[in-house]
Amino acid sequence: MTANVAASAEVDTVALPAAPTLRGSLRAAAVDFYYNSWRLVPANVLWAIGLVGLYVVFIFWPFGALLLLPLLALPTVGIYRMAALIVRGESVSFWDAVGAWRRFLAAALGAGFAIVLAGAIFTVNLFGGLASSEP
Repeated sequence: MTANVAASAEVDTVALPAAPTLRGSLRAAAVDFYYNSWRLVPANVLWAIGLVGLYVVFIFWPFGALLLLPLLALPTVGIYRMAALIVRGESVSFWDAVGAWRRFLAAALGAGFAIVLAGAIFTVNLFGGLASSEP
């Protein structure tokens, strides 16, 4: 019993780190932006190309764009993977995003289809509710 009291007394005396200041947080954000933005830009450009491609498909074949929309989850998962590696302090390159497409292919496409399906259901429910005469 006394060993637990002594151990808890030691924990209470450990000093907490100083709270971050606004200036320090802004400086850390600027440094992080400077060193990591050039790594994320190619992946974001690839995502934008995919979005523009979907828009072009939508102009000519709206249903086809809806079918291809879950494929946009692949560049998204690549960006998320790179961001996770940056936060963990690991080295990052564009090829980490490409590797995430292979590694998380099934999960990304499954999530993409689920999000598109949920969005379609939400849209139908929203417009169905707005068209009805009941609250």
